[in-house]
Amino acid sequence: MAGPRVEAGSDRLVALGFWVSTVTSSPPLPPQCSVLCGQGHRTRHVRCISNYGDLLSDGDCPTSHRPKTSEACDMGPCVRSWFQSDWNNMCSSDCGTGTQRRDVICISKLGSEFNVTETAECAHLEKPPSLQPCTGSACEARWFSTAWSACSRSCVGGVQVREVQCLTQNKTLSRRCPLDLKPIKKRSCNTQPCTHKLDENCKDKYHNCPVVVQARLCVYSYYKMVCCASCTQALGRSKAKENR
Repeated sequence: MAGPRVEAGSDRLVALGFWVSTVTSSPPLPPQCSVLCGQGHRTRHVRCISNYGDLLSDGDCPTSHRPKTSEACDMGPCVRSWFQSDWNNMCSSDCGTGTQRRDVICISKLGSEFNVTETAECAHLEKPPSLQPCTGSACEARWFSTAWSACSRSCVGGVQVREVQCLTQNKTLSRRCPLDLKPIKKRSCNTQPCTHKLDENCKDKYHNCPVVVQARLCVYSYYKMVCCASCTQALGRSKAKENR
């Protein structure tokens, strides 16, 4: 600490200053390090004041004795690690293959305190998986059926069939399907009568051909010739009745 000095060109005494470092916290605490762990730095305010506590300019204090405004600090090694929760009990699929999830977060340890930090802080460590495959066990059986087959006949009534099976979602056979919901395995098809394609020359040449058909005279070659169209159609209807 220096005593007062006489200001040049004046008889006024000027108090010489001295350096003090200040902190802004109340009560005063040591300056905090810029990091929670590892190497960092801490800063403080340095002021020049007089013996009377007045703030002076830095030029009124000896430069060689000015304290540092910053210094390095070591908060100890940084401890980072991945933390994972238990796997979720629920599988994403009620039946068949799905996925299970869990939380994976990056944790920093400082003394006895643990804090969640950015995932980038743990990037150098192998991250545990947050997903894993699982198989849902609640597989309810239901009816499955194939496409209908082609009709067994083109007219006068045929039959279509298909396969019907009770399967689980894993495509295994089961006996647990409700019977009242079982799809039919057989159905009728093409029930329309057969239409015989007539030859261009097959025409009725007799005006009373309907009477010839009713009298069942089409069995004779003469009437079959003069009533070709009517007799041919009658023959088709007769065969259709026989096939029913």
